[in-house]
Amino acid sequence: MAVAGPDGVEIVNVATRSFRPLVDVKTMPGTELDWSPDDSTIVTVADNSVISISLADGSVKTLAARPPVPSPGGETSSCIGSVGPAKWSPDGLLIAYEERRCVDEGNLQYMVSETPIIDANGVFHHQVDNLVWGFTPDFGPADFVWSPDSRLLAFIDDADFTEGTQYLETAMVSPLESYKRLKAGAWGGPAWQRVVP
Repeated sequence: MAVAGPDGVEIVNVATRSFRPLVDVKTMPGTELDWSPDDSTIVTVADNSVISISLADGSVKTLAARPPVPSPGGETSSCIGSVGPAKWSPDGLLIAYEERRCVDEGNLQYMVSETPIIDANGVFHHQVDNLVWGFTPDFGPADFVWSPDSRLLAFIDDADFTEGTQYLETAMVSPLESYKRLKAGAWGGPAWQRVVP
C-alpha cells in the first residue's frame, strides 16, 4: 500500500505496520494515489501537477502541469484553476486527470472542468470536455471513472448553468467522439462494475 502524508509518499507494509519513505513529495491533504496496473508506478497530484513516482527508485516525473492563465481576462484571486486526481486506465496505457480552470468574460467569471488523457510519458492524447454540447459556462465533466476495458470514461457533466441539471455521461477514449448522455439528475461519482454479469 502507498500513502501520501506530511512526510511525502510512503510504502506501507500492513502486516508489519512498517512505513518506508519512497519520495519527499508534498501533497495536499486528501490527495489520491493511483497504482499502475503493473504496480511499478504511482500517479498523483503535487504542486498542481500530475506526477508519476517510480516504485523502483522513487524518481519523480512531471507528466502534466496546470495550464497557463487563460485569456481573455486571466485568473484572479477569487478564481484559480487546479489539477485534480489522476487515474491509470486498467490496461496501463493511459492516464486521465481532472483539470479545472477559470474563465473570465468580463462580467461573467466561472470555472470549467476538463479531463485530459495522456500516456505514461505525459504525451497528450485526447480531452473530455463539454464543448461537444457547444461553448457554455457550464462546469463540465468531473468525477470520471475508467471502464474495465479502458475504452470509455464515465463521468458527471455539470450543465447546471444552462440546463439546471447534471448528466451521467460516457465518452469513448479513442477516438474521442462518441459522447452519450445517459440520464439527467443529481449524481455522485459513477463506479464501473469490473465484470459484466
